[in-house]
Amino acid sequence: MIEAFAQLGLKGMAGAFDETVTTGLQRNRTAMEILADLLRAETSHRQAASHEGPGGLQLRRLADQ
Repeated sequence: MIEAFAQLGLKGMAGAFDETVTTGLQRNRTAMEILADLLRAETSHRQAASHEGPGGLQLRRLADQ
């Protein structure tokens, strides 16, 4: 499953999958709640990636200067 997420370009979901599913099952969360958590992880990953420039340079730090 993790490899499929990565191949689809869903790197945030791939990175969060194990912890999100394990925690979700321990807390008796529904499949929809776990999926929502994975989608939030993907959104956060993409937002963080959009603030990085070439070589991982944080654009936010440049904007603050």
